[in-house]
Amino acid sequence: METTDLTLMSPTVATIASSLSAMSSSTQVPRVPLELVQEIIGQLRGEAKTLKACTGVSRQWFDSARRYLFQTVAVRVPLDADTHHGFTEFLAFLRANSYQGHHIQSLYLSTTNAWNTDRRISLCKHDLQEILLATPNLRRLVLLIRSRGCNKQCNGRSLVSRPIHLKTLLFDVGSHEDDLGDVLDILRLFGEVDLLNVPSVRPTAKMNNLKDQIRALGPPEHLRIRALTTVYDGGTGGLFLEIAQLTPSVDTISALGAQSLWDARHATLDELLKKNKPRLENLFLDLSTVFADPENDEDMRDWNWLSLESFPCLESIGFMFLVTDIFPGWDEEELDEACYFEEADGYMDMLFAASSSTTVRSITIKVEFELTHKDEEDCGSVLARKVDLEAMAAALDKFVNLETITFGFVDGQQVLDACRPVLQETLTDFDIRGGLRFETMDVGCVPPRIQVDQ
Repeated sequence: METTDLTLMSPTVATIASSLSAMSSSTQVPRVPLELVQEIIGQLRGEAKTLKACTGVSRQWFDSARRYLFQTVAVRVPLDADTHHGFTEFLAFLRANSYQGHHIQSLYLSTTNAWNTDRRISLCKHDLQEILLATPNLRRLVLLIRSRGCNKQCNGRSLVSRPIHLKTLLFDVGSHEDDLGDVLDILRLFGEVDLLNVPSVRPTAKMNNLKDQIRALGPPEHLRIRALTTVYDGGTGGLFLEIAQLTPSVDTISALGAQSLWDARHATLDELLKKNKPRLENLFLDLSTVFADPENDEDMRDWNWLSLESFPCLESIGFMFLVTDIFPGWDEEELDEACYFEEADGYMDMLFAASSSTTVRSITIKVEFELTHKDEEDCGSVLARKVDLEAMAAALDKFVNLETITFGFVDGQQVLDACRPVLQETLTDFDIRGGLRFETMDVGCVPPRIQVDQ
């Protein structure tokens, strides 16, 4: 007896739309088994216009399509909105349609000009908590907002003692005009967060006594982070790293990704790493701007103090290399003599120091090219001519339990293809046993082996 294999192929949007139009215009819509409806609707994930058309077919199709329509919601408030309560329309929508909030899994709250921090719309702790409680299945939250506290409309509103747990949280909150206490109020709403990405936290605060200020205001007492990625520099004094040390997160962080800017301070990162040393499993550092600046003093460029070989649970480490011939203060004539991969020596020292580790099994090296003479030679030739790849290979060979080396290229597939043969030739042994890998990657400081929901 033959069995017919019925594989549902993904139809084109036009085909589905025309079929739905014909069905909706008929007097009777044939009832399709729910499993088949869900399979059809699932093939249209991301096709917003077609999903909207599906909602008009029948009640059965409406319920199935609605789930996908509201999985990801982006709320971008215009700049002319109420600076304190710019998200009131979205709140009103959730109050009037409570069932819709249950479908939302990813939520983006921002303004139309989100990266200009001073012009962002503020969201107070009461409004944000109401939004979060109305979306109980939320897994991913992006906050690009200011936090200017509450106004008279919040009088009498209380907060529920129920920390919100998330898979991923991008927390870019505050401006130089916002108070530290208001930013901490927002952070107190959260509990367990698998991955917390903090590109910037810039409230008004005195940099010389951050810990005392945070203790006086009250740190986020429920916040527990599994993986943290953040930027630290002299402008914020490593503010979020200071906050993390005063929360339960200091005992839960197992993965850390950190980007250092020009005037970064070692102390805040050093202190957090020491506290998390017994449990840290994944570490990614972007020190490219520190190593690449020849004007930085030796203390700034020396990162052997990390002593990566002393971390008992460290399984994967990653670094960011900036391949550049552009340095601050250099004129056009000096660019011709520029030393590509200037920061490589700093990373080589760190690799050699860490090579005595018996726990590291994976190393990720993320590479970005920033060249003024792009037409003169391909990136693979630049890599081969200007980088001491033999020294890199020698350092990597010293790791006794190293299983995989991954090179990630943020400039795309073409650059990857140009650099692949150069690295394969240098790291032949790893390549033969399948331990050498190549990927295109996004810019960012996500620690190795950490999965991020898109």
